[in-house]
Amino acid sequence: MSMTFNEWRKWFEFNKNSMDSVPADCSPELSMAELDLITHSIQQFQRGEYSEGKNLLKFAKQWGRTDYVEAIKVFIREEQRHAIVLGEFMKAEGIERISDHWVDDTFRFLRKYLGLENSIRILGVAEIIAVPYYAALHDCTNSRRLKAICKQILRDEHKHLQFQAETIEVIGKEQTMLRREIANVLQAVLMLGTIMIVWLHHRSILKKGGYSFLRFLRECVSLFVRLVGQSMGERTVAMG
Repeated sequence: MSMTFNEWRKWFEFNKNSMDSVPADCSPELSMAELDLITHSIQQFQRGEYSEGKNLLKFAKQWGRTDYVEAIKVFIREEQRHAIVLGEFMKAEGIERISDHWVDDTFRFLRKYLGLENSIRILGVAEIIAVPYYAALHDCTNSRRLKAICKQILRDEHKHLQFQAETIEVIGKEQTMLRREIANVLQAVLMLGTIMIVWLHHRSILKKGGYSFLRFLRECVSLFVRLVGQSMGERTVAMG
């Protein structure tokens, strides 16, 4: 069942302490082999999680929906909390943060100029990829803290996908069916390209977490079909 933007705002506000479930002990837990395995990968994903959300907020204000603006503000803060908690974990393990990466820079560039709907669709692609990634990362090490972080991010990402789908559905009511179908096709092309890039850069984590390329592809495509279905108003489709 869909939620109003006011209900989404309340949900994100209710969920603001979700990361409190992460163990407070910050002592190092990773073995050298685990550090070697995850360092470059987690650096990229931690960078991707953090955004000030300036352009998304700007586009939201241009849409003229005050209820959506308030919802997107607390959504952005939730995404930032993911980056902060991952960053704290990395600091405890002696993993340096990175300030940029070309994949993240490309996504940010696209979101900066393509308006609200396309920004949301691009964000949706990133969040779809995050689901199998964090599931794999959860199984890659024996760190209790990292496992707790991954579990909570996964819970949040499924809600985020529902939020994005329902936003696209509301925007789509102002558009023709042809325009919506074209947007879905373009998003699918971006999705497939991103799947290839992420597999290329992060396949060590994914394989260690039990993902073959075919399984990774299937899971991403399945989530994408759900996202598109829900954004088109198919109420029987549920995220998660």
